[in-house]
Amino acid sequence: MVNDEGTTDTGIFTLVTCRDADEELERYFLRSLETLLAAVPPDPTAGEVVRAISQLVELFRAHSAPPRKTIQGLWAELLLIARASEPTQLIDAWHATPNDLYDFSAQDQLLEVKSAQGRQRVHHFSLAQLTPPPGAAVVIASVLMDRAAGGASVQDLQDEILGRLAGDPARAMRIFTVVADLLGASWRFAATYRFDYEHAIASCAFYDVSLVPCVHGDLPSEVSDVHFKSDLDDIASLVASDMAYRGGLFQAARPVGHSPAAGRVRTLTTRTRARDV
Repeated sequence: MVNDEGTTDTGIFTLVTCRDADEELERYFLRSLETLLAAVPPDPTAGEVVRAISQLVELFRAHSAPPRKTIQGLWAELLLIARASEPTQLIDAWHATPNDLYDFSAQDQLLEVKSAQGRQRVHHFSLAQLTPPPGAAVVIASVLMDRAAGGASVQDLQDEILGRLAGDPARAMRIFTVVADLLGASWRFAATYRFDYEHAIASCAFYDVSLVPCVHGDLPSEVSDVHFKSDLDDIASLVASDMAYRGGLFQAARPVGHSPAAGRVRTLTTRTRARDV
C-alpha cells in the first residue's frame, strides 16, 4: 500500500467498499464507516476488525428489513435524545431489545415517546403500556409535529446527537445501529420527511402514566392485545422539577432549556384532527 508520504507499506490490509452506485447509499456508507472506524482501537486485533466489519454488514442488512417504526415516530425519539440534558443515558436506555414495550428502559424507569401531527394531543396506546409491572415508573413524552419543507430530517437530528457525542464513538455507532434497525427499508425516504423543529420542542410535554385515560377493569380471557387512543390535552403535565426529582432516566430526559409552566401545558390551542403514531 502506498501511503500519503509516497512510501510503500507492506502488510495485511482489509478493503471495505460500497459496490452500489446509488449516491445516497454511498453517502450513508461513508458516514457510517467514519463513525465505525472511530470506534475501532488504533491498533486493533484481528477479532476487533472482524467484529467491526460484521457490525457494518448488519447495519446495511437492516436496510432491507421491514421498518419497525414510522419515520415520524423515530423523529420524535431522536428529538428527545438530541435535546436531552444527558443524552448518553437515553442512548444507553434506547430500544435495548427489538420488541421492547417502551422506547427507553433503565432498570425500573420506563419512558415512552408518542407523537402526533396536528394540534390535538391524541395518541395511540396499548393497554400493556398503560398498565406497567409492579414497581415500574412510567412517563409518557408527547410531541406535536408539523411537516415543514425547511424543517429538520431524521439525519439532521442524528447529526445533532453525534455532535454532542464527540469523543464517544461507541455510542455514536449505537445511534447508527438503532436508527437502521428501526427504519429498515424506509431509510431511503427518511430525508423527504421534515418537521418543524422549534414547534416540536415547544410542544414537548411529559405525563405520569397513571393520569393517562385508560381502559380499566378485568378483560375477558379471550381478549388480548388491546389498543386505543387517549386524549392528553386536559391532563396536568410534569414540570422540569418533577422530572428532576424522579432522577435517573427521567432527569436525563429533561429537554435543555425547556421548562413548561406548572399545571396544564396547552402550548397550542387550535384543535384539528391528529394523525398519530
